[in-house]
Amino acid sequence: LGQQTVQQVRLDLAEIYGQLDIEALITVVGKHGEEARRALSSVAGITISKDDAITLAIRMKKRYAQLVLDAYPAIVDLHPHCQGALLSLVVNRGNSFIRPSSDSRLEMRQISEDLRELKPERIPSRFRSMKRLWEGKADLAGLIIRRENEAKLFERGLKCDYWD
Repeated sequence: LGQQTVQQVRLDLAEIYGQLDIEALITVVGKHGEEARRALSSVAGITISKDDAITLAIRMKKRYAQLVLDAYPAIVDLHPHCQGALLSLVVNRGNSFIRPSSDSRLEMRQISEDLRELKPERIPSRFRSMKRLWEGKADLAGLIIRRENEAKLFERGLKCDYWD
């Protein structure tokens, strides 16, 4: 919910949760990092059925696929593995290239430049470079693993010689 808006949460969850659960979930919208971890206990008891989770995932995937396309229009020319790696990135980090007071979006801007310059082979190193944001933070090791997996997926897409 860190990348969501209150309006989007209400829209996405209206058919899945009751009003009390939605209001509880809205209290954590937009929270990131330590602030999100501290707020987790307030929503930890809210569950979702497998069918509802699939419905929500499909709805979210369509919206995020458009966000990837908006941010990285040249991605349509690359293998679906490359598209999937960028979809994973945008689902996790959003599609903004700008964050005030830090340069946490450097690699995301570089990916955009790499695609404009038709140099997608540089992109796996951008995923790996992002690990700098979470290194040394034991509770964020999963993000380092995720970026590595995205880099590997992108590389598999680049190596695929039957995609054109």
